[in-house]
Amino acid sequence: GPPARSKMPPTGQTRVTFTLYRALLRAGKKWVALNKQGAQTGPREAQTFLQDIAFRSVKANSTSWASTLLPGMSQLYAADKYLSHSCQVGDEKGSANYFGLEGLKFEFRRALTHDESLDERLDRGFDTLKYLNLGNQFAESIYNNLEPREKPSNVAFSVGDILYHKEFGWRGVVYGWTEKCEMGEDWVKRNGADDKKDFPFYFLLCNDGKFRYGSQLTHVRCEGPLEFIPSVSAADLDTARRHLQMYFHTFSHSEGAYIPNSHLARRFQDGRWHKLEAEDESGWGGVDEEIPM
Repeated sequence: GPPARSKMPPTGQTRVTFTLYRALLRAGKKWVALNKQGAQTGPREAQTFLQDIAFRSVKANSTSWASTLLPGMSQLYAADKYLSHSCQVGDEKGSANYFGLEGLKFEFRRALTHDESLDERLDRGFDTLKYLNLGNQFAESIYNNLEPREKPSNVAFSVGDILYHKEFGWRGVVYGWTEKCEMGEDWVKRNGADDKKDFPFYFLLCNDGKFRYGSQLTHVRCEGPLEFIPSVSAADLDTARRHLQMYFHTFSHSEGAYIPNSHLARRFQDGRWHKLEAEDESGWGGVDEEIPM
């Protein structure tokens, strides 16, 4: 290519170029690997990779990453757009995963055009590195939170079970569990749960339209499906139904429980759902079925 039009001293220029190139290769390799991991761990939920895994985490009741990453969401949107559509190799634009490491190497190494300076090439490289690092951070955080949980023997109820509160009478479907209470001390004291905090707790979508976190010691399993009480407001009922349809495919009368979507089933492991998935030749887990209300 033509001589670089740069104000940077040659030795500094060479050092920065080499350092940037190595950083891009590391970040690009990680990005391609994360995309491959996503393709192997469940049905696609959205067109772009970052939106896809974010939707998966929502459907798996695994969004603890949101508290740390939401403040920078505008940057993540920019990274998602850039990495999905705006990467450029020569005159072609596409996704970083589509071009891969070979495309990244080609674009970085190609000769400068007559109207392009090395500084401009480096600026584009730094932009790409910034978005790759953001994308990798976001994807790794989500994947860490999507690690499957094997159900321990002390957890009595499963995702999809209908539980009944022995004192207050509400019914709720389980959409997640923890081996012990994971709320802070203020919540424990406010809810009188000090004697229950070392036992399993369950995330419950209840028949009064409320979302609750309930102790194993105060609930028993009951028959379903879940029927919402008449006094539920239209807004709460709409929210509850949308979440019920998001977390579950349908109600199984043979199991006496709701069948979770594939992401929720992978997150909260249970042998009976793996058995149903293996036996279902129609591809259980690929497409949501409507929940009968």
